[in-house]
Parts: sequence; C-alpha cells; structure tokens
Amino acid sequence: MKRIYIIIWGLVFPFLVSCNKDFLEVSPRSELSDESFFRNQEDAEQALTALYNTFLIDDKLLIWNVLAYNTWSDDMVNVWRGSDYNTHAAGTYAADSWFIYDMWDRFYTYIRRANVFLNNINKVDMPDAARKRLIAEAKFIRAYYYHNLVMLYGGVPIVDKPLSLNELKIPRNKRNEVIDFIITDLNSYPYLADNPTQKGRASKGAALALKSRVLLYEYRFEEAADAAQQVMDLGIYDLFRANGTQSYLTLHNIGNENNNEVIFDIQFIENILGGPHQLWLNLPSMAGWGASNPLQSIVDAFEDKQGKPINVSTIYDPNNPYLNRDPRLDMAIIRHGSSVTDYLGNTKTVYTLTSSADNGGLSGFFVRKNADPASFVPTLRSGLNYILIRYAEVLLNYAEAKNEFSGPDNTVYDAVNAVRNRVGMPNLPANLTKSDMRERIRQERRVELCFEGLRTWDIKRWGIAPAVMNGPIYGALNPFTNQNILIESRNFDPAKNYLFPIPQRERDLIGSEILLQNPGYGNPVFRDDIWPKPEVFQ
Repeated sequence: MKRIYIIIWGLVFPFLVSCNKDFLEVSPRSELSDESFFRNQEDAEQALTALYNTFLIDDKLLIWNVLAYNTWSDDMVNVWRGSDYNTHAAGTYAADSWFIYDMWDRFYTYIRRANVFLNNINKVDMPDAARKRLIAEAKFIRAYYYHNLVMLYGGVPIVDKPLSLNELKIPRNKRNEVIDFIITDLNSYPYLADNPTQKGRASKGAALALKSRVLLYEYRFEEAADAAQQVMDLGIYDLFRANGTQSYLTLHNIGNENNNEVIFDIQFIENILGGPHQLWLNLPSMAGWGASNPLQSIVDAFEDKQGKPINVSTIYDPNNPYLNRDPRLDMAIIRHGSSVTDYLGNTKTVYTLTSSADNGGLSGFFVRKNADPASFVPTLRSGLNYILIRYAEVLLNYAEAKNEFSGPDNTVYDAVNAVRNRVGMPNLPANLTKSDMRERIRQERRVELCFEGLRTWDIKRWGIAPAVMNGPIYGALNPFTNQNILIESRNFDPAKNYLFPIPQRERDLIGSEILLQNPGYGNPVFRDDIWPKPEVFQ
C-alpha cells in the first residue's frame, strides 16, 4: 500500500502530532518521554517518520501554501471575503490576528519536534551512516520550517534544542544569523540519499534545491547559483515531458506522481492520510469549494504564443483575449467557457460570469493547475501529492542568480529556454541586457510557478510589492457588463508590510522587552538589517 509506513507510525507515535499551546512549551506529561522512546534504530526511523508527518497534520502546511501564500500576492483572491487570507492581503492585520500567531506556533512546534529527535538520536545504537542520514533528514525539515519563519517574521529566536521552562525567555536572532543556521542545517546534504526508495523523504537534491531558494531570497546570488548547479549536476531530475506540451499541467496529476521533476512533496494517501486541497481548488459544480480565484493581473502576465507581452503583441486580440496565448494560461486557469473534466470523467463547459452560474467566484477565474479532478474523492481527502519543490524552480533559481552576479550568459538562456520550450514557447530573444533578462526571468517565474506559494516572496524580495499590492484588484472582463470585476482594494505599507508582526501573545508571555516587535506594529522595535534590498538589482 502507498506509503503505508506513515500510517503505521501515525498509530504508534501519536504524541508527535498533538499541538502544543506555546511554541517553546515542553512535552506534556501525557506524552512518552523523549529518552524512553529512543531505544533502537527502528525507534529512530519511526520517530523520523513522525517528524515527516508534520507536513500532513492539521492541513496547516497546505493551508499556507495553497491558500494563504498565493492570496498574499497579486495573483489571487480568496473566495471567503472576510477571511484572514484576504485581510492580510489587504494589509489589515494586527499582532493578535489568528494567522499571525497560528503560523508562529505551528512552525515552532514542528521545529521543537525536530530538536527532540536530534537531541536523542545519538543515544541510539545504530550504524553511523544510518545515523548521519537520519540527522540530515531532520535538519532538512527544521531548515524548511525556519525558512518559512524568516520569510514571515524576519529574524526569529534560534532554538536548536528542547527547552525547559526556565529557558523559554530568549530574544530574537538577526535575520542573517537565522539564514546561516538554515544553511548549516542544509549543508548536511552529503549524508542524504541521492534518490530515496521511500518517496517523500528528503534527498540531496531537496536540500540543495531548498538551499538555492534560501540563498536566492537573501541576494547571495553566486552561492544560490552554485547550489542550483549542484542539483542540475546530480543528473537525477529533469523537466517532466511525458505528455508533450501538456506536461506542465499533468506533472501535477495523480497519474504522474513522483515523476522526475518532483524534488520534494507532501505524500498523501486517499481517505486515510489524504489532503483537502482538491476540495479547496475544484469548482463548486464539481463538488469543490473553488476557494482560490486568480486575478486578471496573472492572466495578463501570460505572453502571446510568439513570446511577446500582450501589451506589445501584434497577434493579441482584446476581443478574444485567450486566443494565441502561452499554452500555460489554459493549463493553469479556468475561465468563462473553459472545458473541464470532472472526477467521474464527464467533460463539460463551465460558465463563471453569469448570475445563474453554479461556479460563481469573485474573479470569474478558477485554478486548473494543481486541481486534478481525477484525484478528487467524495470523502474529500484526496491522495494527490502536493509538490513543494520541483526542478523547474531550480532552473529558474539558477538563471536568476547567475544573471545577477555575472550577466546573461548561455547557461542562463539554456535554463530559461528549457522551461519555455517544454510547453512550446519560443526561446528568449538573443542579446538581452542584464536588466532585460532580469525582467524576462521574473515574468517566467510568475507564470511557470504560479499558484505554488512563491509569488508573495518574489514580489517582496524584488521590492515591487508596494507597486503591485496597492490599489484595486480586478477579475475577468464580464461580457454582460463590459467591465472588469472590481473585487476590492488592497494596501501595502512598505514601512511595515514586508514582515508580519511578532504575535502579541508570545510577547506577553516571553516579555515585550525580550521578544522585540517588527517596525510598525509596536514597541520596543527590533532593529535588524533592512530587507528587502531592491538596490541590489542595479
């Protein structure tokens, strides 16, 4: 049975999937003691599997990657108008907002579990090579969660061991210190398997790919390019091409799970350890919620089929705006008049812009990419894996980083063109300047990686969030009114909105004079290196 080891372990080690009230809280008395459980290698392997279960429990990582991170960008709006997804995108949140403390609590809870594992693994009698592999996997998981914390809050407290009640009051570390800690964890990659037999486990490629992402976001371009190049040199991964130009869509489908483009994903099992992401994404008329609605701005980002932006295209027709476009547009987004196939295999046309439609959303658009009707089940717990890192991102990480530190050489062109050619798009124009190449890479990241939870970080690290996250947001052009749907107005204050506030209840617990606040949300203020640094893009 698919990944049955996760199921078994979920039954015998439940204390690692319970939720702590505070991010630094020690284990409840009802849990097995840390020391008593780690008796042999089998215990250690099971404990590590339970640590991987943090990607599954409570659907939290899915909520943030599928719904929150995408909504907190200029690509999407969430159908639940008054939800924290939209209020955060509109810049109207405070230090006591639910999302603010929930993400902090969860990520630190998962980090604590990694620390428990790392604190006990050396007590187990087992082969040294196996121990080093398990340690490297736990460090990869810890690094993944710390990176999320840094992107959300900036510098955060580095906690690298389970803490007692007397050790809870620790201050924040500087952002660069946390990044160095993350990179140190990821530098354990030599002990990871090249291609793990158990799918969903961290590999050399996963650690190096995450390292390239972390370094790229911190403007350490040469190091980022080197990490991405190391992934490419492994010779394990490639762009998925089994379904021709449709492979961009089908690589996310349940029939193509664990393909050679997938570097790291969340492994689900239908009904037993399934995910609700297909419920969230699929159309209302297909028993889904249609919760994620793309905006007109992401639709406009897709070029024409000749590789020209639509505002300078000679073949773009505003009266027939979906004709002669980048094929990824129809593979990523469902629009008024799109053809879809439901989970029973029935093909039909959907209408999103009439008052009588049963697919009414906010924008007139829905997500097709990542929403595989074949994986949708009436019990609502889909077995479709969710990809967190894939090879196309590595290629684009490499291209961006290499262009920034040395300019657009042939390797930069090769990386970007490989992604474009997969769907039948033409090569980039020759002889681009560094600045021109930068803009083409940014556009390519936006369309290739759309709805994968990365855009919110891209617009912040590039320093363009104030330009793209301020003002009204629009949905599709409604042919019945001849007006684009006005959804809401958003606000992005660069003085504070690049980072979220530190949760106020944590500051009340730890002490506001110890756990300092980010600028714009209260005092005392945490002084750190300014991020982002758009001046590096000169």
